[in-house]
Amino acid sequence: MNIFEYLANKNKFDPKASYLMAFFTYGYFGIIYTWNKNDFKETPEKILQYTVEVLLEAQKKEKK
Repeated sequence: MNIFEYLANKNKFDPKASYLMAFFTYGYFGIIYTWNKNDFKETPEKILQYTVEVLLEAQKKEKK
C-alpha cells in the first residue's frame, strides 16, 4: 500500500487529476489485494476481463 501511496503522491497534480490518480491507485491496490486473498486463482487475463465487464456495465447504467 505504501508503494501505491508513494506513486500517487510523487507528482503534484491539480485537484481533478489528484482524484483520478487516487481512483486508479486504490483501484489497482484493491484488485491486487483481492487477487491475493483468492490465492491468485484467476489469471491476469481473467482479472482484466472482470474489470472490463464491470466498467462496461457501469457505462450502460449511466447512459440510461
